[in-house]
Amino acid sequence: ASFGQVHGAKLQNGKTVIVKILRPGIETKAQVDFLIIDLLAINADMLFKIEALSWREFAAEFKEWTKKEFDYRIEAENGERFYRNHIDNENIFIPRIYHELTTRKILVEEYVDGIQLNQLLTGLKDGRLDDDKLKKMNIDLKKVARTLIWELQKQFFFHEFYHADPHPGNIILLRNGKIALIDFGIVGAESLPNKRYFVKWAKATGNFDFKEASFWAAQFAGDEMKIMVRSALPATAGEKAIDELIRLLADHFSDVAQEIVTENFGNLRTLKKDYTTLLLQ
Repeated sequence: ASFGQVHGAKLQNGKTVIVKILRPGIETKAQVDFLIIDLLAINADMLFKIEALSWREFAAEFKEWTKKEFDYRIEAENGERFYRNHIDNENIFIPRIYHELTTRKILVEEYVDGIQLNQLLTGLKDGRLDDDKLKKMNIDLKKVARTLIWELQKQFFFHEFYHADPHPGNIILLRNGKIALIDFGIVGAESLPNKRYFVKWAKATGNFDFKEASFWAAQFAGDEMKIMVRSALPATAGEKAIDELIRLLADHFSDVAQEIVTENFGNLRTLKKDYTTLLLQ
């Protein structure tokens, strides 16, 4: 529960709920952490500067999201919006929020009875679980993966409001085959004008076409990248010249990306490396 503790409870009507309570004094402790993070970010910008990423900008975004997690009323409103968006969804279950019992420091929501995805992945990694045991539990992880990808893209493209922290601890597999999403402290809610590039990137990625995927990823980066490229060309250069330079940059990047990905296929299948680590690499 990050900055809180979660406890099981029963309402007077017998309904089982979970109660998330903010840890006392956590906000004061976080202010000290924020100061340390700012100092580290300043040093990182001086000593480990990366042109595409300002460490101070990264730190500022991290602090902004963290501060929102200190007010459970924000998470409750996010959860309510997810609940309404998925109320008739055959694949996804969102727990009901009890707003009348929720305050800034206490969140009360419906209890979800299932198996957390991180528990399954840990079991597969340490050998306690295998494909046969998963079949006996009526769990098809390939189907789970396909469903999650489909539903998260639906949130992004159609709802324009999506779960921005879908790590395995926030994904619960239910006995009826549905997938429950929990913890709505971090969400995304923006309408991106260049989403069509994201679709083209996703299609190329699915086809393992690294050069095409890299090109559309560069286009998805949007105006900021085009401004940087335009600044390196004469003022008379047109859009075609800019696209050609982006294609050259994308081709170089795709060669690097292809080498990293192909070298790690085996590690991904055996869970020796996770996808987030690979993406960061």
